[in-house]
Amino acid sequence: MKSFFSVLLILFSFNCVGIAETLEQLVFEPKWLERNMTNFPQDMAGLDFKWDVDEENPDKKESASSRKAGELLGQKALQVTVLCDQGHLLGINTILYLPPPSMDGESDEAGHQKVFASIAAELEKKFGSKGEQLKHSIGVNMRWYAKDSVYDLKGLPMMIEYREKDKTTKRLTYTVWLATYPSLEILVFSPKLWEQSGTRFAEQNAMMGFQWTSASKDSARSAWPGKFMGIDIPEAIVRVKSEKLASIDLSLFNRGDSGESKFPDSKSFAEFVQEVRAALDKKLDAKATPRPSDSRNVSRTEGVIWKGPHAYYLLEWNETRANPSRRIPYHAEFLRLSVAPAVSTTEAGVPKQWKGTDHLKTESNGDKYIYDVPMVDQGQKGYCAVAVAERVLRYYGKDVDQHEIAKLAGSSSSMGTSIDELHAALKSISSKLRLRTKTIFEPDERFVRSMVNDYNKAAKRMKKDQVVLGAGWENSLDKDVLKESRSKDRSALNRFERNIETYVDQGKPLLWSVYIGWAPEPKILPQTRGGHMRLIIGYNKKESEIIFTDTWGAGHEMKKMKLEDAWTMTRGLGVMEPSL
Repeated sequence: MKSFFSVLLILFSFNCVGIAETLEQLVFEPKWLERNMTNFPQDMAGLDFKWDVDEENPDKKESASSRKAGELLGQKALQVTVLCDQGHLLGINTILYLPPPSMDGESDEAGHQKVFASIAAELEKKFGSKGEQLKHSIGVNMRWYAKDSVYDLKGLPMMIEYREKDKTTKRLTYTVWLATYPSLEILVFSPKLWEQSGTRFAEQNAMMGFQWTSASKDSARSAWPGKFMGIDIPEAIVRVKSEKLASIDLSLFNRGDSGESKFPDSKSFAEFVQEVRAALDKKLDAKATPRPSDSRNVSRTEGVIWKGPHAYYLLEWNETRANPSRRIPYHAEFLRLSVAPAVSTTEAGVPKQWKGTDHLKTESNGDKYIYDVPMVDQGQKGYCAVAVAERVLRYYGKDVDQHEIAKLAGSSSSMGTSIDELHAALKSISSKLRLRTKTIFEPDERFVRSMVNDYNKAAKRMKKDQVVLGAGWENSLDKDVLKESRSKDRSALNRFERNIETYVDQGKPLLWSVYIGWAPEPKILPQTRGGHMRLIIGYNKKESEIIFTDTWGAGHEMKKMKLEDAWTMTRGLGVMEPSL
């Protein structure tokens, strides 16, 4: 079995060469595109590296570790782990502080802070600048950029396992370690990028923050992975098809993650776009050409493209022009770079016609569900509705992202999306992409008044507080009372069940508007209360359950809820489906 640290410290992917004689040379002169790892660790015998053995696959040579590599930045390197694959260096992790199991918690934290500050000071001297304090990370994290490498100094609380005689002890402790890996530019511009297996990409690039968005491993996402051409990247998404790396999308700016006020007017945004274009012209040694007409663009997106020997680079941007008469302020919407391998149309293949029943699975326990709706992780922004729409569109083979839909729907990073605006946006998208949007259930004012009436009758019987329609009334509802009152309307509950069965049986996911907090959830959510949108993708008639999915990435692909609880929290139901 691999050591704890070799499992924990999985890193990055790039080719590399040259022999390091000291630990300093290995860490600070990694030469990602030159160093040849074929004879590693024999070439570095002085650093005492040995291959980490995987009992399940002893011939795999993916990581080598040393506990005798020497000192780094004034500290003894407790463990150095080098990751590589097929002769490529992927990354280097150096453990610089790990307290012994006998150390008490206070000393542990104090020692952690002291060592972290000392190493940070050494790195400041080495690079001549203070590291960037990362805001979007767990623990303490500072980052330096040098040449083609990124240096992440991390101070993290971790649960460590210690073997003591005949028993294993677990203990929360503080660890300080330095992760060295290739920059985003090396990753994106490397001709060897497309040689990698897509199914291993996230694991190889875990330290840059890439994580699979679902168990199907069709996409991996990283929030704030680092700088690209000097620009802080709020989001990077890698897509995988047939186990091969298919594309990388870098969000150079998007209103949802980057904020509403970064570009106050069209001029400042245009200057930013022009700077990026000029930098790409120089890097690729070519001038961009206008992007060909593309049916995937559901909004008025502008774009230019560069064709390199190994990849296409597509830069696209969008903005909302100010319209004072309609009280519409100016908004820069997004600027993204999409990179894909340079393959011909015939190599890419012809898309197969969509057939809903091809996407269904029925299990022996009675579960019937759509098994392959792509996951989209909305991240920390209030984009559940547009992320749901992107998932459905990608399921139907339409290459549209949430930022385009957000522009059409007037989404706010903090306030989310108005259902009315979303419906209007979906109708606009649907007509362009040969889909249609249908509202199955939408509560009007009469329905809401009737619901509150029934609630108050049940509350009276159950000796609970009644509610009055007004600001914040949704937060006042008791889950048990609400379930009792809504479940009494058997005809509405039965219609809800029939609609789910009808559309799932056709392989069509349902857009499901809910109020979180009105019913128990099967697992802990990033959101505790309020309006939300998710997808219903299946049901189990025998168990009287629905199967649903949320836009929060891995772990939220497939969840179950009792039918009555699902109806209790329902605020709307709709479907997007291919036009006949």
